[in-house]
Amino acid sequence: SQGCYMPATSGCLSRIGNLVTFFPMEEDLEKGRFNAEKERLAVMLSQSDEDSMILMNEVFTSTDEEKAMKESQVVLQQILDMGALGVFVTHNFPLIQSMEDKMPVLEAITEGDEHHRLFKIVEKKQGGQSFATDVLRKYGLDTESLRKKYGEAI
Repeated sequence: SQGCYMPATSGCLSRIGNLVTFFPMEEDLEKGRFNAEKERLAVMLSQSDEDSMILMNEVFTSTDEEKAMKESQVVLQQILDMGALGVFVTHNFPLIQSMEDKMPVLEAITEGDEHHRLFKIVEKKQGGQSFATDVLRKYGLDTESLRKKYGEAI
């Protein structure tokens, strides 16, 4: 908060003593991507504590959805247990649904058109949708567009 303008009458900032990031890397041909990610995550978590901010993007995408969900649940539970702050970006909807009762789940929503797209981060509502819906709508492949084109048979 050193010199950072905060438009509020009061506020509270958490102390962050350690910023840890996890983003996909090139595949390790000897270990395979999944095993390499597990090893990197183990090191990352061993270096983290309650003062850490952990940022992760698309963990375990090299395996099937169910295995990714189970491994991610273990990692997320470890982060919860240590009391660290974090952001875990995923498109694994079963994982999201399985963790909704344990932690806040946020989603990026889009507004505007294809030339002026705006993104807003909000708390996820049950049954939220992904960016894929916007792509389907753009190409006329969403349910509403298909019904207009082919009738109620869709």
